[in-house]
Amino acid sequence: MARINQAVNSSLHDRLTSEIDRLTEQQIEALRTATLAGMTEDEVREYEHRRKQIAELVGQFKLLMPRRPI
Repeated sequence: MARINQAVNSSLHDRLTSEIDRLTEQQIEALRTATLAGMTEDEVREYEHRRKQIAELVGQFKLLMPRRPI
């Protein structure tokens, strides 16, 4: 059972990491473009949506990580 949980956690870890990386790259590109041309209202909404998605994924990621004593 522990190996199954470990495999599931590893797979979920990889998926979350990949999605966070993908969304972060989109955020970086949006900021680069905005530096030169600004953002439309639609682009701002997309940016904020990605920001919320990243925050949600990071929250899920934190649940996977074992707690370490301080």
